[in-house]
Amino acid sequence: HVFTSASVLFSYLKERSIFSEIEELAFLFAAFIHDVDHLGVPNAKLCSDLHPYAIRYSDRSVAEMRSLELAFELLQLSECNFLSHIDNSLFKEFRKIVITLVLSTDIADPKQRESSKALVENGMHSDGSQKLDVTNEHGRLGALILLMECSDVSAPIQGLATSWYWAESFFKECHSSSDSSTGSKTSPANHNFTGEFQGQLAFIEKYIQPLLSRIQSTGIFTDAIGHALMGNTETTAAEWQEDGMANMEKWIGEC
Repeated sequence: HVFTSASVLFSYLKERSIFSEIEELAFLFAAFIHDVDHLGVPNAKLCSDLHPYAIRYSDRSVAEMRSLELAFELLQLSECNFLSHIDNSLFKEFRKIVITLVLSTDIADPKQRESSKALVENGMHSDGSQKLDVTNEHGRLGALILLMECSDVSAPIQGLATSWYWAESFFKECHSSSDSSTGSKTSPANHNFTGEFQGQLAFIEKYIQPLLSRIQSTGIFTDAIGHALMGNTETTAAEWQEDGMANMEKWIGEC
C-alpha cells in the first residue's frame, strides 16, 4: 500500500510541476509514512477497545496520529534525519504539510473530513469556478490534500489486476487481525459477506468516484488522466458487482 500510494504521487509529480521542492518532499514523505505501524483494524475498534493508542491520542485519528508520532521520532535519530541540513523554517513547513496530509487520510472521521474539505476550499479561486489557485500556498495545499486522499485509495483506479490484488490482501489482513484478537476463526459457511460486499462497492461508488470527479473539477488532473482514472474505477465497480461475493468467499476460506 505504501509503495502504491507513493508511486501514484511520484507519477503525478513527474507529470506536472506545480509544487515547491519542500512541498514535493513532504508529499512523498507523507505517502511513505501515513500507515506506518498500522494495526490492521479501524480507528473505531481501537477506540471501543480502549487500545493504548486510543487513550494516548484521545480517540482522535488514532492510527494516523501513531504513524506521525513514530515517523517524527525516527526522524530525530541522527542516522535517520535526512533533513538535518535544512533550516528551521523549512522544517516547520515540511512538518506542517506532512501532518495535514496524513490526517487527511482519516476519511472515517467526519470532523477530519470537514477540516480537510475546508482547507481545499480555502485554496480555490474567488471567481466561483471551483478551480484551485496553485499559484499560492493555500491552493497548492488543497491540491496536495486531494492527491493524498486519491493516492490512499488508489488501488481501484489503477486497473483490475491491482484492484483485485489489493482487495484480497486487505480483506485477509483485516480478518487475520480480527481472528487473532478474538482467538476464533469464522468459516465461510457462517460468514455474512453481504455487508462487506456492499461496503466495498459503496466505497468505490460513493467515495472514490465522487473524489475523482471533485479532483477533476479543481483542474489538478488533465482531462486525459481524469477520464482514464474514472474509466478504470467504473470498470472495477462493475467487476465487483459481478465477482465480488464469490471472491470474498474464496478469500476468507484461505484465511
